[in-house]
Amino acid sequence: MNELQPTSRILRVPRGQPDQAALELEMIVIDEANRRLDEVRYVNPATSKELEGLFNEAANHAGKYMAWVEYEILKAKKLHEKNRSRVILGKAIEKAKELKDIGVKMNEDMRDALIAEDPDCESSLDILNSLTAVHKLLESTFWSFVRSTTACQNTAANKNSTPTPNLGGVVGRTFETPQANFMGKDERKG
Repeated sequence: MNELQPTSRILRVPRGQPDQAALELEMIVIDEANRRLDEVRYVNPATSKELEGLFNEAANHAGKYMAWVEYEILKAKKLHEKNRSRVILGKAIEKAKELKDIGVKMNEDMRDALIAEDPDCESSLDILNSLTAVHKLLESTFWSFVRSTTACQNTAANKNSTPTPNLGGVVGRTFETPQANFMGKDERKG
């Protein structure tokens, strides 16, 4: 590895419960595979196995991280639902009594406004949204590596995919072959 490239990069992801330390995901394998994605365009049978291995390893890391983040999403959803319930069962009922005294009926929009204004609900929703975004990023990365692995496998299986020089000297034609028109006749023979 190049001395200028980092030997480690940690992605810190919030946990579903705010009192827990951030989840730390080591990204060095994923970063290396991302740097080499362009090589899929000109991979050949000699280089395909090494790239296939790298992309497969990176996909495994991304898949494992997706599962960890999914677990944190489930915890964040649970916390957010508890915070919403606290607002609905506590603050909304109190606010409904206040509104009734002035002749206004509590409705769903007012309840949603109370939930949106609650700091705990806002915080738990921010965590949930952050986790969802990280999960989408990891999922996109995972599928990119899966497609790249498949492309490398196909190249290894099809040895004719290696580019060859133009032997005939004419662009689009490598050597003289009968040229059939759409009716199947060779146009050069008259």
